[in-house]
Amino acid sequence: RELAKLRDNVRVPYNIETIKKDLPTNLSIESKSISNGSIATVHLGKYNEKEVIIKVKRDNIETQIKNTLFYWEYFAYFSSFIPVIKKFNFYQKFKILKRIVLSQCDFITEIESLQSFKKSYSNLIKIPKVYPEVSNNNFIVMEYLPGISMDNMLETVTKDEKKEMIKIFYGFLVSSINIKGLFHCDLHSGNFSWKKENGQIQLILYDFGMVGKLSPDKLTVLNNFYYNLITKNLDKTIESLNNIIIKNNIINESDNKLFNFELRSILIDKFKNKQIQVIGWISEIIYLVNKYDLTLHDDFTDFELATICFEGVLMQLSSNDQEYIDLMKEILL
Repeated sequence: RELAKLRDNVRVPYNIETIKKDLPTNLSIESKSISNGSIATVHLGKYNEKEVIIKVKRDNIETQIKNTLFYWEYFAYFSSFIPVIKKFNFYQKFKILKRIVLSQCDFITEIESLQSFKKSYSNLIKIPKVYPEVSNNNFIVMEYLPGISMDNMLETVTKDEKKEMIKIFYGFLVSSINIKGLFHCDLHSGNFSWKKENGQIQLILYDFGMVGKLSPDKLTVLNNFYYNLITKNLDKTIESLNNIIIKNNIINESDNKLFNFELRSILIDKFKNKQIQVIGWISEIIYLVNKYDLTLHDDFTDFELATICFEGVLMQLSSNDQEYIDLMKEILL
């Protein structure tokens, strides 16, 4: 909770007056921000007399990030030639981190993601309307959709309402990842809120700078893996999981056999365990992937991030692990 406050209130100098000079006459922005991140600040404003939110990219942030990443990339690259630390696969992890960080600076893609999500969801899932005609790669103008924070919402809801919140969140997870193949990769508590209106609970989503996409082919691979896992088909589960992993050229036949043996052992153990513990399962698989110097396809790296965020929120919605397990069983059944 305290980390969330720090994350959403990063103190980095910026000059809002630069942005004000570029605004059209029908768009105004307040100088004081309501939220601060390392890449952008968020301000209230007015567009055609309607209250809006304006996400403003920090001055020269892309240049600063690229300069920092430039030096770290050399370290990460040369670490791949040092036997003692080569097994940690720093260079591959760095390339993933670089892609994720730089993607958050691309406001044009974020505008497109907002529009895609807006078309896909309504009713219980609320997505702010974006105004592309007055947005650009330096700032995004969108509908103002205030809501109630997770902590405040949990203080007022009943057990049945909490179940409804979990159903909505879990439904969004399944719909976005497994059906639409378009999913939010950064759903921490600062990037969503709740609303209760006329007895109906709604989920409001914000900040689409980190969005994952799965092509129809990759979506088929992922859903085949889920199906094989649910039906406890061990060989098919391993086969479909191998389609998610990139095997680097350096892995030999002996290591490949050992990898599949350990993977099989993990899955056999999971098939025996009826409890739902996605994070623990992912952690074991990722540890094994790193152990053998393997990597995930980029698409599935995004999926991994999204799943961990979703799982964290679902755990937060429960008072303890047992309540989480009981609620999830009831919802899934």
